[in-house]
Amino acid sequence: MNKTTGGLHPASMHSPIKGGEVERPSEFNYEFDADENGALFFLGTHGRRKLYNNPHANAMVQAFASSVGAGQIEDFVGRTLSNCRTHNEPYSYFGVDIGKERALIPYVYTIRNRNSTTHCLMNWQFEASHDKINWVALD
Repeated sequence: MNKTTGGLHPASMHSPIKGGEVERPSEFNYEFDADENGALFFLGTHGRRKLYNNPHANAMVQAFASSVGAGQIEDFVGRTLSNCRTHNEPYSYFGVDIGKERALIPYVYTIRNRNSTTHCLMNWQFEASHDKINWVALD
């Protein structure tokens, strides 16, 4: 499922990558769901300098959740289809901390759901925060 906001397609990220700085903002242009153009893929490849590895597993981001009912927390930011979900509780959430030195301006995002008729995502709110305390709804 792809969700666009504002009709804009690029997203920019100012990103110091371990082992070297990205000299200018990187743009991530959506082509199709699960393409290799997104910010998480970029971080999982250390700025396209290494083979992809889950960005949570390689400590480029930190995934977090209200609970994990199935799967592993890193599955949330990974590229492998898996049964990753929270417990079936009100106000459950998943999140990604991209790090203090990074800023991301999202215009397009993709939400992936497993192929199932149970435990399906029914509604969501896309939010951003600088401190994990104060949140702003983006979509």
